[in-house]
Amino acid sequence: MFTDRNWRVLDTLRTVAEEVDRPLAQVALAWVLAQSGITSPIVGASKLDQLHDNLASLDIRLTPEQIRTLDESSALDPAFPYSIFTSEVNRSIFGGAIVQGWR
Repeated sequence: MFTDRNWRVLDTLRTVAEEVDRPLAQVALAWVLAQSGITSPIVGASKLDQLHDNLASLDIRLTPEQIRTLDESSALDPAFPYSIFTSEVNRSIFGGAIVQGWR
């Protein structure tokens, strides 16, 4: 779990938390709630104080720039075979022609 990607996400969360002056966990929940299609994240509160802290994330409004930064820092690297579809490989396979897939 201690991957470069996870450390990168943590660093970005820490930066955004400092910007909005809120705890990192609240910012993480606010970020999850900002994702389209997410309406109710599962929180792991075992004490009333923890629940109140989690609910405070509902008051945080992240800017589009903050959301974009968090999304970019957490983006997954392409997995095989998609990792081989670079512009250099495509140029050599298709003789320099730009080829789009079917939609």
